[in-house]
Amino acid sequence: TQYRPIAEREQLNVKCFLGNLQKVDKGYEFSIFTSVSTGGERVWESESVNFFRSGGGSSSKKKDAPKPQPATDTVEWKVPGDIGRRYGAVSGDRNPIHLYPLSAKLFGFKRQIAHGMWSKARCLAELQNQLPEDAFTVDVQFKLPMFVPATVKFENKPADGGSDFRLLAKDGIKPHLAGQIRPAE
Repeated sequence: TQYRPIAEREQLNVKCFLGNLQKVDKGYEFSIFTSVSTGGERVWESESVNFFRSGGGSSSKKKDAPKPQPATDTVEWKVPGDIGRRYGAVSGDRNPIHLYPLSAKLFGFKRQIAHGMWSKARCLAELQNQLPEDAFTVDVQFKLPMFVPATVKFENKPADGGSDFRLLAKDGIKPHLAGQIRPAE
């Protein structure tokens, strides 16, 4: 949640702490909470829910295939194969699964994948002119990895005073992420 825009040279106080560890199907989930303030004023906060795979049971529920949803705005993007290296150079996050096909294969992927935070940021950049001027919340659920290079479809539709958006594979069905932007309460 962004409570107000953060100025370029503001001094920020950043606090992070872990939430509860919870056993879920196929592993564990835990949250990382982050709060950003300046001059005693809270300007931004987040909760990141993370998953640690540790084997174990599997769900007996069969997942239904995602159903295409109508969107009011669809844009196609070309995502280059070097996006992980480019994002890593800017963010400092040089995770091997995002860099090269060989390094991604060492971690069980068929080739490198785009970073989820790059995907989220790219979606927000597409929506920049539609973002609320006042405080707002962004909630994103990461779905399937995006193997790069790729062609993807970004969909956006107005909802509840904000937007619902999705990033889909070129087929327009397989989801990479789904998100919502809403005015903060």
